[in-house]
Amino acid sequence: MQQVLDALKKVPVLVLGDVVVDHYVFGITTRISREAPVPVVVHESEEVRPGGAANAAVNVVALGARCLLLGVVGRDAAATSFRAVMKQRSVSLVLVVEKGRPTAQKTRVLAGAQGTSCQQVLRLDRDPPGPPSAVTIHELSARMDTAVRGGARALLLSDYGHGLFQTDVLDRAVRLARGGLPVLVDSRYALSRVKGPVVLKPNAPELAELVGLPVNTMQEAVAACRAVLKRSGARAIVNTRGRDGMVVVPDKGAPTILAAHLFTDVTDVTGAGDTVASALITGMAAGIPLHQAARLANAAASVVVAKLGAATASPAEVLEILRREGSAP
Repeated sequence: MQQVLDALKKVPVLVLGDVVVDHYVFGITTRISREAPVPVVVHESEEVRPGGAANAAVNVVALGARCLLLGVVGRDAAATSFRAVMKQRSVSLVLVVEKGRPTAQKTRVLAGAQGTSCQQVLRLDRDPPGPPSAVTIHELSARMDTAVRGGARALLLSDYGHGLFQTDVLDRAVRLARGGLPVLVDSRYALSRVKGPVVLKPNAPELAELVGLPVNTMQEAVAACRAVLKRSGARAIVNTRGRDGMVVVPDKGAPTILAAHLFTDVTDVTGAGDTVASALITGMAAGIPLHQAARLANAAASVVVAKLGAATASPAEVLEILRREGSAP
């Protein structure tokens, strides 16, 4: 498995999706406000972290690959902060700026009494009002084609519902897949519209919604995946199932069922889906068989759920999980 992880080094991956700025504000609560029954939070510190497709991008880099992130931002302070934090994470950026459109940002206020752990007391979302303009989408599509011509070996579409995939971006990605480019679609909203030889990554609720049937057992999940494959013409389905692990169902051949690594303590599942998508697409870019890439993704997910907040998994951490599982030397 060390040889497989080595194959990920420096492989160029393109991530196209909804950029989100995760803004965290930390403080201490000492009293309740006289103005309303809410805690008064005394500001201590704050930081900006990559969210949405950006979290997927930093996970690609953490595995040793190179990543180009393509997305849409506004002309605002959030975009400036975002560029700085992504530079620190060694992610290359091609950002289309749309005037008058805010950069998506989620501000979380975390606070606790002196000497206690912080808890989230407020989340304030600043979302774009709708899909990007036709001009922005045209430029985004052109930049996607340029990145692929420039050497990107695989494409991850990371959809957080801000309208990028309500447009011909999805159709262009499918055309690239038909041309032989490995494409993975990680979407809460657009999976039903994908028709082509891509890999789809629904979680259990998304899969159930796609087929309109329960997917509570592995047998039901495999049957649902086969129904989606038949309808969509997808190359494979990777169904993530939380504590029940994941299953890879290809268009041809037997499914691969991977149990979750239950020897790790689950601290926070935030961003685990991005980690799975990142490991899958990085493996696909390196030419690793999908079932092996899924094994890496399963191990990477077990690393990040043991950490607080959206996190990443290093090759060494992934290898340690696989060794504990017994599937690595």
